[in-house]
Amino acid sequence: MEMMPLWGAIDRSLMMVCLTLSSLAGVLAGWWWVTVAYWPRKDESLPGIELTRRMRVRDASSLFKAMEPVILAWADKFEHTPGGTALLMSKIRGTLDIVGKGYWSPGEWWAVKYVEGIFMGAGAGLFPLILGAPLPLGLVVGLVIAFGWPQLALSSEVAEAGRHKSAVLFQLVYGLDLMALMMEAGAGSFQECLQAVVMEMPDSALAQEFARVDARMNQGSSQNEALTELDDRLMDADIQAMVLSVNTSEEKGSKLKETLGNLTEQMRQRRIQWLEKAAEEAKVHITWPAMCVMFACLILISGSVILVQVAPTGSLPTARIP
Repeated sequence: MEMMPLWGAIDRSLMMVCLTLSSLAGVLAGWWWVTVAYWPRKDESLPGIELTRRMRVRDASSLFKAMEPVILAWADKFEHTPGGTALLMSKIRGTLDIVGKGYWSPGEWWAVKYVEGIFMGAGAGLFPLILGAPLPLGLVVGLVIAFGWPQLALSSEVAEAGRHKSAVLFQLVYGLDLMALMMEAGAGSFQECLQAVVMEMPDSALAQEFARVDARMNQGSSQNEALTELDDRLMDADIQAMVLSVNTSEEKGSKLKETLGNLTEQMRQRRIQWLEKAAEEAKVHITWPAMCVMFACLILISGSVILVQVAPTGSLPTARIP
């Protein structure tokens, strides 16, 4: 009986210790957050191009803006780690270029997604505990979300890049056809034709890529360099053929309208051949489903005949042997 007050005092003391530690952790976390948020950015030491890029990243992500010193430290570590991390950074770099987020460095983007995953994992891990679930369940949920969110975000960007690339390739024939017609009508340079395609197809993926090529040429890059960047970004056979044909035509001084016309015709022929091949493969692939459907139809027909014969007597008809 005398032990009960002692245990109650111990429980109250333990609770006070836990509350004190939790409060201290909250104060330290708040102090750390304020310190990071107001840490000097040293923008005056950045070159003009880098400062412009950094400002675009800050506008794109409030989390990067709030935790820039921490994220930059992580980004530097990611980008200078060899092996699999280097391959991952290369993949992120190419994906971000395709989807129009090239102002991010791959390390910055990956670090931001990891920080987002940590916050999301912490919140999701505490939710089961609030509902009374066991502690291991909360830890597992938090860790899965914390480490799974960056991979999920990367998969989403890769899928978006694939859709963008497919849209560019689908519209490429029509864009080159329009450029060839403009050349025949007496249009000026190749860059003017690019600008016309951008004006005629303003919301298309092809217009976005041609606008980027036009912007690079306006910034002082040569036509060869701008088109080579387009080829390196999309890495497709049709794009490579277009870049090679246009650059070769410019170097040799041949007529660009004939080059574009021949290129368009070749792309149409390849597309027709692909459709014919797909149609022939479809005949093979449909054989097994067709057999299943035919078998199902035979069962329905034979079943109906059997039911008609069984319904009047309740048994199958039999033939008597004389």
